[in-house]
Amino acid sequence: MLTENEKTKKVQVEISTEINQDGNVERHHFEENGQLVTINGNRYLRYVEHVTGQPDVPVTYRIGKDSIRLTRAGDNHLELHFKPNETIEDLYRTPYGNLKIGAHTTSIKQSKDAQTGLEIIEINYELYTNGQKVGDYRVKLQFKC
Repeated sequence: MLTENEKTKKVQVEISTEINQDGNVERHHFEENGQLVTINGNRYLRYVEHVTGQPDVPVTYRIGKDSIRLTRAGDNHLELHFKPNETIEDLYRTPYGNLKIGAHTTSIKQSKDAQTGLEIIEINYELYTNGQKVGDYRVKLQFKC
């Protein structure tokens, strides 16, 4: 049962990612049904990522005023914390062991169209493993209640 401090809304989420590794660019696009949950003033965008031939992966974005935290909770557990102009380290947990990773956030943009209610979040970051740059990443989330 939700309290007065908890609100859940159904959303359609559109996710676009662009990965640039050594000049090779990979693009992915997903559309998923999800939820936007507000708990004590914090907003959480939740959905399950469905990729053909792979296990479903629950994904959560905790959306703060000046930072965003991504959690992917499948067989491989990943948490990335995005805060502009900061590098934040974490562990990427796999069945084969843990890998030290870091995300240096170059920018976060959040906007909402007052007429349509469409929210757009864009995150640009550099991903590092064991101190070595893996690539440049761009994530664009669009959702509407």
